[in-house]
Amino acid sequence: MLKKTAVIVALIGGVLFAPVSSAVASPTAPAGQPCPAGNICFYKDINFEGRLWSWNRGETEQWLKFTGLDEEASSIINNTSMTVRAHRLEGNRGDWVCVSANGGQIPDLGAHNLNDAISSFQSSDYACIP
Repeated sequence: MLKKTAVIVALIGGVLFAPVSSAVASPTAPAGQPCPAGNICFYKDINFEGRLWSWNRGETEQWLKFTGLDEEASSIINNTSMTVRAHRLEGNRGDWVCVSANGGQIPDLGAHNLNDAISSFQSSDYACIP
């Protein structure tokens, strides 16, 4: 009888605890989440995967310190009509990378030594200079 009780308790315990671990929210977005038209999108992971942060074209400058994105981005898509310069330091200072307008993409900021390093960005009407 003691053995049956232990088996039943173990089974009930497994059922009670299984949903708790599967109910924990994940901070990442589904892979391949698209960047909406008119937005600048930063992704947590390379190749536009993981959590997505986006801003609309009306925001021409952004410090990322209080957004949860500061030094977190690994890839960028720019679906605005303006170019975007993403900078290492707050206030649009330090090393930077330019993302062309109208669908410009950087799938891996590590190729520019800026993976998990972007702290601000600005958009403008000026073209990216190669």
